[in-house]
Amino acid sequence: MMSRGKRINLVRLWNPWGTGEWNRDWSDRMSLEDLCEFYTDLDICSLSPDYLDGNSSCHWKTYMNDGRWVAGTTAGGYSYWTNPQYRVKIGCQSLENNGEKNVLVSLMQKPDKRNRHLVQSLHIGIKVKDDMLSLMALRYGASSGHLTLTASSVSSSASNACT
Repeated sequence: MMSRGKRINLVRLWNPWGTGEWNRDWSDRMSLEDLCEFYTDLDICSLSPDYLDGNSSCHWKTYMNDGRWVAGTTAGGYSYWTNPQYRVKIGCQSLENNGEKNVLVSLMQKPDKRNRHLVQSLHIGIKVKDDMLSLMALRYGASSGHLTLTASSVSSSASNACT
């Protein structure tokens, strides 16, 4: 943005669990210079690729599914199979990208602003599986950890401890 004839780069930060709020210049925004001065670590999370402007050659379709883990019912362990599960089908392949498609999968624990002092920092995780690998594992009694994965069929998992 322009301020007094000078270009200022602003950033927008959100800390749903924070105990303080940025109250210096630019209110809910912060200059890039202040960010570099006051912070030494930064974790960047993107809820969706909507931040891209309309001039980008990268075009995304965004789909969101809501699920819930319920203690004792759908909270991992032996009840893993009852956890929220979603099937995603990737559309026809593009010839210009050699048939490659990009998929961004994001998992978040939504903040409950009303009860945030009661919320525990829970470990959450996500597992992404190729359907064919999952079917083979079920059919032949192998776990996905015992299958050989290739670049075209990838199984991935990640988890995060919210602290």
